[in-house]
Amino acid sequence: MAKRSKNPLAQARLAALSGDVDAALPVLMECAGAGDASAAASAAEVLAYLDRWADVIAHAGALIANPFAVYAGNVFDDMVRLLGRAGAETGNWPSVAATAEAASASVTAALDANAFNYSDVKIAAARRELITKLDHLAQHARTGQGDGFEELIKIFGIAPEPPNRAAYDAAIATKKNQPPARRVSLAIVFGIEEELMALYPQLAQPLVFDQVLHVARAFVRHGKKEQAWQAIEANWPPWYPVDHAQVAPVELLSDALLAPLMTRERCTRLIRTARAGK
Repeated sequence: MAKRSKNPLAQARLAALSGDVDAALPVLMECAGAGDASAAASAAEVLAYLDRWADVIAHAGALIANPFAVYAGNVFDDMVRLLGRAGAETGNWPSVAATAEAASASVTAALDANAFNYSDVKIAAARRELITKLDHLAQHARTGQGDGFEELIKIFGIAPEPPNRAAYDAAIATKKNQPPARRVSLAIVFGIEEELMALYPQLAQPLVFDQVLHVARAFVRHGKKEQAWQAIEANWPPWYPVDHAQVAPVELLSDALLAPLMTRERCTRLIRTARAGK
C-alpha cells in the first residue's frame, strides 16, 4: 500500500479528490493565505463548484500573479476563465480588472528578473502567452460588462474547425472494423457530432474526460441536455488531474455550452463525489 503524504497541502488535495471538501477547503485556503499560489488555485476550483464566486476572485488571482507556482500551463488558463465567470456571477468587474492588472505587473517583473534562468526565447514566449491573456482579461473586465454569458466566460477562446465528413470517412476507411473508441477519437478530430452521439453508448470503457466534454457539447447542441449531463456524471469518477494543483475540472464551469447544465445542486453533487481513483 502506498504511503500517505504527511504534507497538509497534499493531504488536503487528496481529501478534495475524494469528495471531502469540508475537510479539504479550510486547509487549502490556509495554505493559500500563507502565500502558496498553487494552493490558491486548488481552493479556487473547489470554491467555484461551491458557488462561492466572490472568494474565487482572490484565490484565482493569486495563481495568475504567480503562474510559475505550477508546471501545467492549463492551470493558469483555468484561473483566467474562472475569473471571467466570477465577474459574470458577482458583477464585481472592477475587482477582476484590478486583479488581472496586478497579475500582469507581477508576471512582467518576474520575467524581467528571470530568476528561473530561462532562455531569451522562453522568456519571450512566456511574456507573449501570459501577459497577452492577462491584458485581454483586464480589458474585458473594464469594457465587456454588457456582453453575453458566452463571451464573459470565453476570454480567449478559439473557434473550432468546421466539420469535415469527407476526411472522417476517409480515416475510417483506412482500416476495417475500427472499434468505437477509435471512431470516437476520429469523430472528435473531424467534428462529426452525430457520430459522437451514436458511438458513445457503444463504448465499453470510459473516455478520457476531455473526450467526454466533446460528447457532452454534441448532446447540448442537438438539444439533448439530459444525455449531456448523464455523460458528464458517469465519467466524473475517472477524471484525473495533470497538475498537482488541480482537484476538479474547470471546463464544466467555464464552457459556454456546458456551464448552463451545471446547476448548484449538480455542482455540489460532483465536487462531493470521488474522482481520480480516490
